[in-house]
Amino acid sequence: MRRTALTLAGLCAAVATALSSCGRNTSVPTGPSNLVSLKVMAPSTIAPGSTAQLSALGTYTDGSSKDVTMAVQWHSSDTSILSISATGLASGVHVGDVTIAAAYTGVSGTQSIVVVPAGTFRLSGQVTGLGSVLDGALVQVIAGIGAGLSSSTAGGTYRLYGVAGDIQVTVSNTSYLTITQAVTVNDNTSLNFDLTPAAPPPDLAGPYTLAITADPACPTTDAGALPSVARERRYAATINPTGNQLKVALSGANFAPNSINSLDGRLNPDGATIWANVEDYYFYGFRNLAEVLPDGDVYLVSGIMVVTRSGNDLIGSLNGTIRIGKLPIGRDIGTVVAQCPSAHHPVTFTYRTGSPARLRTRR
Repeated sequence: MRRTALTLAGLCAAVATALSSCGRNTSVPTGPSNLVSLKVMAPSTIAPGSTAQLSALGTYTDGSSKDVTMAVQWHSSDTSILSISATGLASGVHVGDVTIAAAYTGVSGTQSIVVVPAGTFRLSGQVTGLGSVLDGALVQVIAGIGAGLSSSTAGGTYRLYGVAGDIQVTVSNTSYLTITQAVTVNDNTSLNFDLTPAAPPPDLAGPYTLAITADPACPTTDAGALPSVARERRYAATINPTGNQLKVALSGANFAPNSINSLDGRLNPDGATIWANVEDYYFYGFRNLAEVLPDGDVYLVSGIMVVTRSGNDLIGSLNGTIRIGKLPIGRDIGTVVAQCPSAHHPVTFTYRTGSPARLRTRR
């Protein structure tokens, strides 16, 4: 027994630098290393009708890496463009953009792939006019590899699949001058275009009376129908352009405490686009336009006004919603009493009587 005790004492002395005491286990089991990230490796392009083997590399908490291609779950964001098998074999189906993802033990990785004919690339970007994105602009390839391809912008964005080398592109849109530009495409390329109006934009500065009228199709008798007082509201409005942007200052009404009494907008070649309660003010709880009606309810519009010049006036419509609610209002209007969504609420800016006539354009 004595010899055993001495042996244990010697062992304690030998490991004194590693353990603070003998008889107490101070080591921490490390256990298996955990996966912390997944890297998906894939070609940037795949041709329709072709295949490519994708791979996934996992990185663990101990810094080691391991091929987990066969263990992950594969997913394609659009199988009509590119499909992918359980083993990571990708098959191009149709031209377009797709995101593929691999997931394993709660960790995922993604990668983008462009499906285009072999030896060609994608040309994409935005088309703007007067500094703002243009919908419906037509981008066409008129010479080079991909001649005949075209794309119409949505949200200002165009995409052309199947171009390569030296090409020529035209960009056109109603009320703007057409651009023809030579482009060299040796990889997936982003190129933006800014169109010039065919004529100088109108000078809209000055005082107006703004009338917002509910769409005649809005219900008048059903529960939640807008009351007669909300069928049309009028405000004194002063338009102040700055460059291609403008601000509409409002007055002549009993506005809610958090209404800033102004609208932001931008010039169009033939008028303006104006936003109401759809910008950052809404997010932070402030309103562009919120009027307290005589009965204490709140009149509020939200949406986009598009108006064109007609003589001295501006005529168009609000695509949005007219609501009646209860105070207080912030990010939410509170209790909604009545509302009517429509793309056709008539909007008119009537140039104020007594103001100097001015049918002029900006120069």
